[in-house]
Amino acid sequence: MSIVLGDTEKGSLVFAADSAGATGDEIYTIDTPKVFALGSYLLGYCGSYRVGQVLRHHLELPEPPAGDPERFLVREVVPILRETVAAQCGVADASAASGPIRRHLGEKTALLVGFRGRIWCVGPDLTVTPEPAYAAIGSGRLRAYGALHALHAAGVGPVGRRLELALEATFAFTANVRPPWRFVRLDPDGGVETWNVASQVPPRSAAAPAEGR
Repeated sequence: MSIVLGDTEKGSLVFAADSAGATGDEIYTIDTPKVFALGSYLLGYCGSYRVGQVLRHHLELPEPPAGDPERFLVREVVPILRETVAAQCGVADASAASGPIRRHLGEKTALLVGFRGRIWCVGPDLTVTPEPAYAAIGSGRLRAYGALHALHAAGVGPVGRRLELALEATFAFTANVRPPWRFVRLDPDGGVETWNVASQVPPRSAAAPAEGR
């Protein structure tokens, strides 16, 4: 599935992802971003590239209102996500949460959604979960969470460097994660910046064995 990360810094949001595309025992480097800005939002996805492309090129979301963001996501954003994917992937009944639309958006794809300096995960069953200052989805997410926890505790910054180090740690121990790393930043004033970084660490199999202490 790969790895998608989100982190925050002084009201800004930064999402980052790898470039792996995996099918069974095959893995490719794909030039299709898994993280992108969409108006006042940052979105990141792992799983189905088709669903990711639909979200990037067809999704239209309302401006986030003041008030309870979880209520807004559950009542407004998730239904729009489901209906958009249903329309573009040929699923007739967008209300069938346990039917075909769940297979498209839930079981095959996980999402990170960020706006107004906060991050949420839309999980396998379309549950909206608020994340702390950082988040991860994909097959390497637990390694990434561990790395981000340690990096935050150690005060490592800035946010882009923190995410790069977490991606490197995930790459070292996850078979279907592959550089280059792709980043997108959304600032409180609406400014957007994107950049790519090549991996600076060799694959784990090429690393020298650790010496005993």
